[in-house]
Amino acid sequence: MSERTFDRVLLTGASGFIGGHLAAELARRGYRVRALYRREKIPEELAQLNKQGVETVRLDLAASAEILAGELQKALEGIEAVFHVAALAGDWGPLDRYTRQNFDATVTLLEAARLSGCRKFVFTSSIAVHGFGPHNESTEDGPYYPLIVPYQTTKKMAEEFVIRQNGQGIATTAIRPGNVLGPRDTSVSFLLFDAMEHGLRGNIGGGKSLTCPVFVGDVVDAQIRALENPAADGLIFNVTSGEKVTWAEYLAYAGELLGLPPPKLNLPLWLARSIAVSLESFYRLFSIKSAPTLTRYRVNHVAYDYSFSIERARRVLGYEPTVGWRKALELTAKDYLRRRSGR
Repeated sequence: MSERTFDRVLLTGASGFIGGHLAAELARRGYRVRALYRREKIPEELAQLNKQGVETVRLDLAASAEILAGELQKALEGIEAVFHVAALAGDWGPLDRYTRQNFDATVTLLEAARLSGCRKFVFTSSIAVHGFGPHNESTEDGPYYPLIVPYQTTKKMAEEFVIRQNGQGIATTAIRPGNVLGPRDTSVSFLLFDAMEHGLRGNIGGGKSLTCPVFVGDVVDAQIRALENPAADGLIFNVTSGEKVTWAEYLAYAGELLGLPPPKLNLPLWLARSIAVSLESFYRLFSIKSAPTLTRYRVNHVAYDYSFSIERARRVLGYEPTVGWRKALELTAKDYLRRRSGR
């Protein structure tokens, strides 16, 4: 890894899954961290980091420009580099909401960082910007397929903006994590486990398609490597575990870890797509804000091979995954079961 050249860093999304782990690791490595969070109540893990010296600031990046300007200027005082992790994730909701939180907030933060004298901006994008279609060792150069939900569209818009700014008074880079899992993954893995325990177990299309898991600790390592390596400037990096694993294998092992019997349900792709379209139409007709149980995004996510090359991250960053998908799933399930039991 390159010699450390930064000391004071700002981190957004510190109350989230990836952001929380990144804040802890930055502190462990001796960085002076100012962690921004949006939630009304500071999470327990972040509060503990605050007691250990991490500066925590509550700030909503989606607030109006008038309100945000002064607060951002203060938050960026003395900061040398920014990790922008905060985002609105999901596969349901209006485009304007995603645009405000994923694109507009990124533009505002980067421009403020540049004006404040920050030297580096590391953006957390998503592998989802590739769109859904056959991906087997796809690289950062593609292929790309049509984006079907506002989350994908706005993350791609933000990523493109960030990379265009490289060399314009600030160095920029972007990390595209695959399907991240690990302890405290309440937004994806824990919801999946909960659904499985309530009987929603099975595969779509036989579960034969490849997926792209990655342990949160490995994502964090790639983010920090991107910060400290000048060769990363202006580049985008796909970050996964680099393993070949099908959805059938992944879900079978998840069920085993939860002590559940093997699933018997196998929904044909054509039927899953039909159900998803019908549910989405129904939810839109009645203006239901919560997401349907099955969406086109979720079906397409498992309908095609979704495997990506990490050769660029290996070559440029020296990135090497340290936790395989089985161990990552074990750690995630262990934390889920511990929290469910209240221990």
